[in-house]
Amino acid sequence: MDTVVETAIKNPSDQENFAKWIGIDPDALKAEPEPEAADDAADAPAPDEPAEAAEDPADTPEDAGGDSPAADPEPVKLPFEAKAKDEAVDPTLLASMEITLKADGKDVTMPLADVVRRAQSEPAAQRQARQEKERATQLEQAMRDKLAELEEVRSVALKVLRDENFYLTARQQLDEYDAPESRAARAEQQLAAERERQEQQRQQQAFQQQVQTFAAEVVAPTLNTVLEAAPLVKQEELLGKFYADTAAITVNGVIPPEYHADLAHYLRTEFADFAKARQAEEQARENRIREETKRSQMERQRLKNQTAQATKPMGSAQAPGRDSAAATTRPKTVKDAEAGALSALLGQMQ
Repeated sequence: MDTVVETAIKNPSDQENFAKWIGIDPDALKAEPEPEAADDAADAPAPDEPAEAAEDPADTPEDAGGDSPAADPEPVKLPFEAKAKDEAVDPTLLASMEITLKADGKDVTMPLADVVRRAQSEPAAQRQARQEKERATQLEQAMRDKLAELEEVRSVALKVLRDENFYLTARQQLDEYDAPESRAARAEQQLAAERERQEQQRQQQAFQQQVQTFAAEVVAPTLNTVLEAAPLVKQEELLGKFYADTAAITVNGVIPPEYHADLAHYLRTEFADFAKARQAEEQARENRIREETKRSQMERQRLKNQTAQATKPMGSAQAPGRDSAAATTRPKTVKDAEAGALSALLGQMQ
C-alpha cells in the first residue's frame, strides 16, 4: 500500500492527497459556494428606510377640549454636577449647552453632557485599545510563525518533487524512524529519562529533608543556647561570625549533609568559645563603666560637701533655738553685758 508521499508523487494532480502530505486542510483548497440569495430580499425594507412610527395612544389627548393640568417635566439627569462660586448651576441650562472643540483635526460641536461622557469613558477606551494592540501583536507573531512553517513545508515538498535522491533519503529516514526497533528504542529512552527524573526528584527531596532536620534539631538549638549565654554581645556580631566561618562550606545558600558533623562540632567549640570571650569582654567593660560612674558620683558628693562647709556662716557653736534670738539682742545693762560675754566665752571654750 502506497504512503501519502508516494501517492502525491505518483499523482501530482491529486491536490487533496498532496495537501494532506504537506499539512494543509484539503477543504481549504475547495472553493466556498456562494451564498444563495434570499427569496424575500426584495420584500425586506431598506436599511436606510425609516420605519413608520406607531401612534402612541398615550400621546393622544383623551379630551381635546378639556383643560387638563400639564404634567410636571421630568428632572434633567446629567452625568456630572457643576458649581459656580459655590452655587449649583441649573441642570437645564447645562443640558442645553453645546461645545465646539477640535477632535482629530476637525471642529466638532456636541452637547456638554456628551463631552463629559467621552472624558469619563476615555480611560476604559485607552485600556481596551492597549489590549487590542497586544492581541493584534500576538496574532501577527502567530501568523508570521505559521507562514514560516508553511514556507518550510513548501520548500521541502518542492525539493521532494524535484530531487529524487532527496525523496529516497527522506523515505529511508522515515522508514527507519517508524521501524518497530526504533519505536522500541525511543520508548526505552523515554522510560529511562523518566526514571532518572524521578530519581533526581527523590534525591532532592531527601537532601532537603536532611538539611531541614539538621537545621531544626542541631543548628537552631545550639545557636539559641550560645546567643542566650552572651546577652551583652550583639546578635549581628555573632551571626556575622557564624556566616563568615561557614561560607567555605555553603553551597547555594545551604550547608550540605557531608559537612553537618563538622558544623555541629564548630558550634559547640569554636563558636561557643568566641561568644563566651566576647561576653567576658563586654561584662568587663560594663564593670569599668559602673566603677567609673560610682567614683564620679563620690567625687561630686565630696566636692559638694566641701563647698557647703566653706560657705557655712561663722559664729556661736550653740545650736539655734529659742535662746538664740535673745543672745543676739543688744544688752541693756552692765550685768546683761557681762552675762552675755561670759556665755560667749564658755561657748567658745567647749
